[in-house]
Parts: sequence; C-alpha cells; structure tokens
Amino acid sequence: MADDALRRLVDVRPGELRLRQAIVLDWHDGPQEGFLGFADSDSRWHFRSFAHQHNPDGLDDRLYLLSAVPSELVGEFAAVLSEEAESRSPVWVPRWEFSGPDQLEKVEGVLAAAMAQVGHPIAVLESADLVHINRIWPIDVAIEFAAKQQPVGGACVAGC
Repeated sequence: MADDALRRLVDVRPGELRLRQAIVLDWHDGPQEGFLGFADSDSRWHFRSFAHQHNPDGLDDRLYLLSAVPSELVGEFAAVLSEEAESRSPVWVPRWEFSGPDQLEKVEGVLAAAMAQVGHPIAVLESADLVHINRIWPIDVAIEFAAKQQPVGGACVAGC
C-alpha cells in the first residue's frame, strides 16, 4: 500500500505536488518533524528533516525523510488536536497548550499510537516550507547499504 502511494507521488511532475496539510510537531527555523498528507491522495506520512542548506535570501532548502503512517491514526490525531484549536493554515504548528491534564493525556496517547506505527523511511522530500514541494525521490538500495554499516569509499561508516 505505501509503495503504491509512493509511486503515485513520485510520478507527479516536480513542483505540481500539493500539500493537503502538515501537522508540525517540531519547529526550528522551519518544520522539523510531524505528519503530512498530499492533495489527491489518501496516504499519510511522517516527515523528519535530516538536512538543510542555508539560504541567505529566503527560506532554507530542506530534505525530509518520509515514512508511511496509517491514515486513520493521523486523522484521529488531527481530530483530537482540533478539539482545542483548529488549523487555519496548511502547515499547522499546534500550540501544545490544553484545557486540562486529561486532554493532554488524550493527545499524547493518540500521538504515541501514531508514532508507534511510523514505518521505515522510504522516500526523500525536498521543500523549503512543505507548502511548495520540489520533488520526492524513493530511497534506493544505496542508502540501505550505508545503514548496514558497509564501508563507503574506502572509509568505514558507523564503526565497521
């Protein structure tokens, strides 16, 4: 299922992929981690920034790892957050302020359930702000080799 959803996203021409909504869990000079969905797709994804390049004239260019997440869990998380405040923007950075400890516990429980279902990264997304998506690349075998602590270019990676 995630592979089919990814194939459809990768097939979209660069610059034509549209964000439905991102729920940002971590922000530092831009979105760092959270969940997102794209227009014209029912799939939902966990994103995590892993590289950025400073742009003195505007927003930094960022690369994000994408991992599939069950859509219903992200929908439930958005619904629970919406009980306190609704999003007015496609990139939603919810304030972590709740009406009481029971509501906080409820939000954290739904978030923990969603995070427990985050799959391994299967794609890289390029964007400065998550609203304007430049492109998505599937992760290929070359990255898996590095993760398995194989020597790269004569050097040892991660304690070979």
